[in-house]
Amino acid sequence: MKAQLAAQEAQAANQGGAASNAPAPSGASDQAPPPALDPANRTFVVDSDVTVVANGQECGLTSGDVVTRLSDTPDADQNVTASVSATKKGDCPSGATVAVKVDDLQEMYNHFQETLTNGMGELAKKQGTGGMPKAPDASTEASDIPAPAPDTSVAKTLQDQQQQADQTESQVKQEAAAGGGGQ
Repeated sequence: MKAQLAAQEAQAANQGGAASNAPAPSGASDQAPPPALDPANRTFVVDSDVTVVANGQECGLTSGDVVTRLSDTPDADQNVTASVSATKKGDCPSGATVAVKVDDLQEMYNHFQETLTNGMGELAKKQGTGGMPKAPDASTEASDIPAPAPDTSVAKTLQDQQQQADQTESQVKQEAAAGGGGQ
């Protein structure tokens, strides 16, 4: 959960605050793998009944079961290998290695993102009510201590350093030319 929130914050920062869970435009899917195949996303919670293949036999996963993706590259049938991490009685056994369709994993990913977004929205709406703490105040205030005056000698210091660097570079070039390059 923390990793998902951190990833969303990073995505929002990279997009100027416009985080989006919209699917990539057509053609873009050839360039980048779907989020369900992102190496950072390995664990998925099943959101609806899914039939998978374990050791050549079909078995079912139901809502709430958890799978961990083991492979990053889909096979010819668009399946990836996963391990059943948690399951209910009657579903695929825990620890079983199964083949899961990438589309099914993407659906699990999308459902989780939607649930996460809705949950964060509810938290924001209900802050400070029903026993929920209010979010901390993130505003800033001017200090009683005045800000320090800018350092006016910085420009001169930088200019002196640049002159020294230019002089050293010139000397190195002269020494290299005088040496003839032979050792």
